[in-house]
Amino acid sequence: MKGQEKTLEDIFKAGVKAVDPERAVHKYVRRQGNQLFVGDCSYILDSYKRICGAIIKGLRNLGIVSKYSPINDILTNHKKISGNAQTRKLKTVLQHGTIIMDVDVEKMFSLLKVPDEKIKDKLIEDVRNRVTSIKNILNLDISFRDVADAMKKGFEEEFNINLIDGDLTQEELNLAHLFERECFSSDEWNYRR
Repeated sequence: MKGQEKTLEDIFKAGVKAVDPERAVHKYVRRQGNQLFVGDCSYILDSYKRICGAIIKGLRNLGIVSKYSPINDILTNHKKISGNAQTRKLKTVLQHGTIIMDVDVEKMFSLLKVPDEKIKDKLIEDVRNRVTSIKNILNLDISFRDVADAMKKGFEEEFNINLIDGDLTQEELNLAHLFERECFSSDEWNYRR
């Protein structure tokens, strides 16, 4: 969708992320003060650490050792495997991010506007040194379903809950279609500042 990357950057104050089918995207939405949200929500580092803890547990379920790197990254062998962004509005915390399943650095940079080939080559090498993926770490392809199941288990472990699969209600579907039509499909929404 035209302007989608800018909208995400505006809403979540995150850097530009190349959209690639080889990544899992996660979201965590919770009202502040909810029992599943431990600690004072006014401390952003605490909430990042707690939610990233669920992702770290999910990666561990895949056999990957990782650690939280403040403010919003998860590292494996000193390389980024997950990036996150968070916003707080109406007493609600929303965190979203990616878990890199595979990465094609050359493809990523072919989609970004980098002005000079010399700079582009240096940036590609820099990204190779700083970013990794599940496929790279495990040296095998893991299905999206396997990653999703591992993350589900990680969130259950971190928050001591039992997540169940469910379908959206008709009201939720209607709201999604309304937002798509009236907000996300309009240039006014996507290019606002």
